[in-house]
Amino acid sequence: MTEVREARVQRRRFAPIWLVPIAAVAIAGWLGFRTYSQRGPLITITFASAEGVEAGRTRIMLRNVEVGLVEFLDLSRDLSHVEVHGRMRSDLADHLTTGTRFWVVRPRLGVGGVSGLGTLFSGVYIEMEPGTEAGRRTERFEGLEEPPVLPPSGEGRTFVLRARSLGSLSRGSPVYYRGVPVGEVLGATLSQDSQSVAVNVFVRAPHDQLVRPETRFWNASGIEVSTGGAGFKARAESLQAVILGGIAFDTRPEGASDPPSPKETEFELYPDKDAAQVTPYGPQVSYLVHFGGSVRGVDLGTPVELLGIRVGQVTDVHLEGDAGRLRVPLTLTLDPERVLLHRGELPTEGQQLQQSSDGQMAVLVARGLRAELETASLLTGHKVVSLAFHPHAPRARLSFGGEHPELPTVPGNGFDDITESANRLLADARQMVQGANQVLRSPELADTLKNLDLLSREASTHIGPTMQSLQAASTQLERTLSASSGLLGSSTTGSGDLPRAVRDLREASRSVRLLTDYLERHPEALIQGKRP
Repeated sequence: MTEVREARVQRRRFAPIWLVPIAAVAIAGWLGFRTYSQRGPLITITFASAEGVEAGRTRIMLRNVEVGLVEFLDLSRDLSHVEVHGRMRSDLADHLTTGTRFWVVRPRLGVGGVSGLGTLFSGVYIEMEPGTEAGRRTERFEGLEEPPVLPPSGEGRTFVLRARSLGSLSRGSPVYYRGVPVGEVLGATLSQDSQSVAVNVFVRAPHDQLVRPETRFWNASGIEVSTGGAGFKARAESLQAVILGGIAFDTRPEGASDPPSPKETEFELYPDKDAAQVTPYGPQVSYLVHFGGSVRGVDLGTPVELLGIRVGQVTDVHLEGDAGRLRVPLTLTLDPERVLLHRGELPTEGQQLQQSSDGQMAVLVARGLRAELETASLLTGHKVVSLAFHPHAPRARLSFGGEHPELPTVPGNGFDDITESANRLLADARQMVQGANQVLRSPELADTLKNLDLLSREASTHIGPTMQSLQAASTQLERTLSASSGLLGSSTTGSGDLPRAVRDLREASRSVRLLTDYLERHPEALIQGKRP
């Protein structure tokens, strides 16, 4: 009989080999937790279109450094926009505020050059401009369709120029100082009231120290053509400014000692250099003038000259009055520094400046200062308001009582006035011709001519016998005188009174003969007289 052994349960020991997968799982879990815990926020950017943007490939960049990646795209609920969802780096979470801006960088072609060429090979990407930490944290953003105005790298200052229109300026247009490029145009935006354009410019250091409170900026784009005493002139800042547009600036010597203007200071952008130079730097005074005739050729900005020097411009032209009488008042804005005397004694602002200017202007008017319209160009017909002295003009004075003091005027002596005088002279001559035609056609003149014709015919019938009698009498008289001279002696000696009387009679007879010959040829001379 076989002996049955007792069974024993042997416990299996832990194999060390299992430590490897356990460690791997632990490490993977720890890495996953760390990755999840350090994962940045998921933001949503709304664009009108997702052209070129791809999930898992389009990067979010900041100064050419990748700071995020687009994970997926989606449409908005109303299907009007595209929502781009991107994962950002965790260290940028504090900069995702309401001031942060995003836009798509793609190839762009403009007058200022070509940008975004690198995206032709790498694909489009989303550029980020971080906001301030003081802003409110958010994860939803409104993407920009156009790149914003960003200052270029390097030291310098940005300034804001206000203009009525942008013209040919664009991003990248150069900024010049006396012909040297010292900056560039960053961009332009409309003002809040849409009545002007804000042009942002960047001036590089150390040239930014040249911008001072009295600095004038003007549009230097294209070619400027002007006329003057030397003829036509063409001026251009540079070939680049002609093609791409440009801005130039300068400061007058009186303002060169002022401190430099801080960044973001606003200046006016003038349309050209002449407008920047003639615009007064200080306060101005206004006066009113009324011209009796037409003011064709006068517009806003028409120059006002004193003895040929520009001292102001026309700032208002309008009609006033009723149907019975219309007038065109012109408002002249003058620069006190150029037109008035004793400039150092003038107040700097307010009503005192106007009162002091009125007092000096009244003295000039008493000396014969008058306003008149003169033609500046026969080609264009433009005019200027000329202030000149007329000592023989009727006495006048500066009149008050209206919105502005009124200056006396005199009729102009320009081309239009000469034309008007010639037209009046032609009209008078036309009236005289018409009157002469009426006289020639009148029945009284016809009757008078008939009577003169009858009288001339009667005189011609009776003048023949009369002429023959006069000739016979003259011949007989000459015979008598010849006989008398023979009896009294030679008349050539001229001795005594009788020879002289004989000579006088002989000359008288010769004159009678000439008269008879003339009357025989011109019998009408008895009535009408001898004609020249």
